Parts: sequence; C-alpha cells; structure tokens
Amino acid sequence: MKVCRKCSSPNDEMLDRCARCGARLPIAVTQESAPGAPPEAEPVNRHLGLSILATVLFIPFGLMALIQAAQVNGWVAAGQPDRAVDAAARAKRWASAGIITGAVLDAILIFAARMV
Repeated sequence: MKVCRKCSSPNDEMLDRCARCGARLPIAVTQESAPGAPPEAEPVNRHLGLSILATVLFIPFGLMALIQAAQVNGWVAAGQPDRAVDAAARAKRWASAGIITGAVLDAILIFAARMV
C-alpha cells in the first residue's frame, strides 16, 4: 500500500497518483532492488530547450522557465520526485507562455514595421 506524502491517505500499489488529492505517489520498491538501496526514479524532463527558446523570444517568462527547470534536479537529488515533476510542469508552462507571447509580439512588431 502506498501512502500519499501530501495528504497521508493510503492508496493501491498500482496507482501513480493519490485517489484523494491527486498528488504523485512515491515509487514502490521492487523485489529485485537491493535492500536499503533507494528505488530508481524515472528521469524527469526539465524542458530546458523550451526554456531557452522562451528566453530568446520573451525574456521575463523565459527566465521563470529556466529557474523552474533548474530546480528539477535538486528535487530529484533530495528524494522528492513529486516536487521535481511539479517544477518541470511549471517550467513547461512558463516556457510555453514565453514562446507564445514572444511569437505574438514579434508578429505585431513585424506588422507595425511594414505599416510605417
């Protein structure tokens, strides 16, 4: 039985997210792993490439995306993969907002330059 780190409710071993609050559940230790060894966590995509592109297109949102992407490895090293996944999701949201905003502003500037 997996116990949620956020709300402390018990959950089935097959679930990835808590049935009560929706938070990511800890990864279960398998029988093959050595006793006392930490479980292998799957890698978390930091969305660093998107963050860099967002920084080029619209610096304020891109910097926020880079900050969030930089926090991912720290959370993984601290043994809190649920927070690492949340930081990666925030990095992706900031990067997406930066790319869209930058593209729209660039299009407006190009259109305005042609009107002059």
